[in-house]
Amino acid sequence: TVTSARSYSGSRRPIDDDIVRDDIARCFRLVLASPSGRLALTSYPSISQALLTGLHHQDEFVRQIAAEQLLGLYVQDGIRDRLRAVLAADDVFGGVVESLADPSTSVAENIANLLVEIGDTKRFFGDTLRSRIKSVAESDATVLIRVLTLAARMGNLSEQGFREFQESGVLADAMARLMDGGDDPLLQMSLFAVV
Repeated sequence: TVTSARSYSGSRRPIDDDIVRDDIARCFRLVLASPSGRLALTSYPSISQALLTGLHHQDEFVRQIAAEQLLGLYVQDGIRDRLRAVLAADDVFGGVVESLADPSTSVAENIANLLVEIGDTKRFFGDTLRSRIKSVAESDATVLIRVLTLAARMGNLSEQGFREFQESGVLADAMARLMDGGDDPLLQMSLFAVV
């Protein structure tokens, strides 16, 4: 990576932003592979922001790295609190939720697992994010399945979470869609699983 950086600086041709971002993503993966690297890198608030920004990058590889590393970092003792502070802002948390609609299944799965790890059912089912979650869910049948499945997982975290799940209308919506029938057998099976 150092050699690549030198070749960029010494080259007379224009720097390709996508190549640079690709190398930066690989650097994140290498440094975050060790406990000392994770601790050192996440001491800088901008690193967490960079990973969150990476969730919405046009390149799928960068999004996969960002989602994978965010989940990996969140489950680390001593780092979780730092990331939780960054994710406390509703716009940041909402941006993470929107990544459930990512075309990449691995990105969406890592984000779903991250949201379960965060376990903030009050915010997930609350009024602030309800419209954003609804718009994400309605973007595609596959995404709807992801959101409903995640909502059921979140509601299963605690009694309070289940009450919030019920009060949010997600369960009622799943029941209504199930009773409606529809022509998507996979969606119907997923709705049965949620209910």
